[in-house]
Amino acid sequence: MSSLLIGALSILAIIIVVAVVSRILKSVIKTVFLLLILLSVLSGVLAYLVIQDFSDLKKNFMNESKIIYLGDQNELVAGVIVEELDALDEITFLTRAELEDLKESYQEKEYSKLLKDYYKLILIDINVFNKTLREGVLLDSSFFDGVSQDVNINISGELIKETLSSDKPTKVLADALIDEVLEGVIEEELKKNPLPDGYEVTPEMRNQLRAELESQIRQSLNEISDSQTKLVMLGLLSKQRYEENPIPKLFEDYKQKKIYVYPNTIIFRVLRFAPIQAINIAGEKFQVIREETIT
Repeated sequence: MSSLLIGALSILAIIIVVAVVSRILKSVIKTVFLLLILLSVLSGVLAYLVIQDFSDLKKNFMNESKIIYLGDQNELVAGVIVEELDALDEITFLTRAELEDLKESYQEKEYSKLLKDYYKLILIDINVFNKTLREGVLLDSSFFDGVSQDVNINISGELIKETLSSDKPTKVLADALIDEVLEGVIEEELKKNPLPDGYEVTPEMRNQLRAELESQIRQSLNEISDSQTKLVMLGLLSKQRYEENPIPKLFEDYKQKKIYVYPNTIIFRVLRFAPIQAINIAGEKFQVIREETIT
């Protein structure tokens, strides 16, 4: 084969290769271009949906009725209906019977049945507050307006759960506190007024002090409703977790699916994938605004 023919074939091969590569490159570029257009359109649609959803939340979340459940594995510990966030004294707690009726729906994750006719459902895993449940909460005498003696008592996590799940939370709390508080009161009294050597607190003295203390505690707790008692328990339960810089902690719990919102609209789906740095910045700004408002 002559060198001239070989050269011609080489040039032809190069032309064919260039043509094929060019066609592939044009196809890739065209595909990328179309993909970018599609992504731009989708981003615009997503942004529109997020804005619409945010507008709906801004308009309705504060004033529309919401139902909040506190769940523990396969059990519903408590359920509370919040009409308006600015009127927490008007909240309603579900009864034990109502929670039992919803137990199967909770276990089967039938959120539409849990939502009922309310605007939003918020489901919180009680294990978010595992530190409080494990260590309890320390209360002093300022919690008991009618108790004259100094009181320092640790409310256990189990007592908080039991109070929240009961239809008679104030009675449950009073019954549990009387004997617990009694020991603390006796200890405080002995520090202030020590008994002479050889003397000790007699059963009669203990019973008399217990009767006085029981009267004071029941009188103090009888002044608040069962709903208020449960609201206090919810406050004690969540205080340690969310009192300081709550937004990043709420976001962390939401990303870990310890908090679930239904209907799970577009803004909540987007939030699950939002970068933690943006949430931290929002949390810092919220904390500054909160401190300025308090001061």
